[in-house]
Amino acid sequence: MEREEFLSKYWNYYLMLEDDFYKTTRFVELDPRNYNTYSVEYAKQYQSICAELDGLCKTICTYYNQSSYNNIKQYAEIILKKYTNISSKKIKVLKNSIELQPFKEWRIDPKYKSPSWWSEYNKVKHNRIKNFEKANLLNVINALS
Repeated sequence: MEREEFLSKYWNYYLMLEDDFYKTTRFVELDPRNYNTYSVEYAKQYQSICAELDGLCKTICTYYNQSSYNNIKQYAEIILKKYTNISSKKIKVLKNSIELQPFKEWRIDPKYKSPSWWSEYNKVKHNRIKNFEKANLLNVINALS
């Protein structure tokens, strides 16, 4: 994939998701004390962000290994081997000096583990009634990061 194609298909969409998220900070302050705040808007954003990440991971895996990949465990086999320092990457939210490590838990050795925000996304996706409160500020900002 060429740079221009990446920008038009993924980066511009990410910027839109980021802009949608920042609009919510008019109502819920981006502060650790609000991490458990959940809402319909966060549920919508959580679903959109994680679906986009799912598509991006598939694209990355297909680029490196022309096979079919269907879930985050399969993505880990390619991505964690190609980007060995992803789990140690820190994201700083400049507005509030919040520091996140969204992929800190993601590993394949010695036993597979997905990021907790990804596991909770799947719970929301498959049973929103029971798991609605997992569509919260902390999970949304980790997914977006």
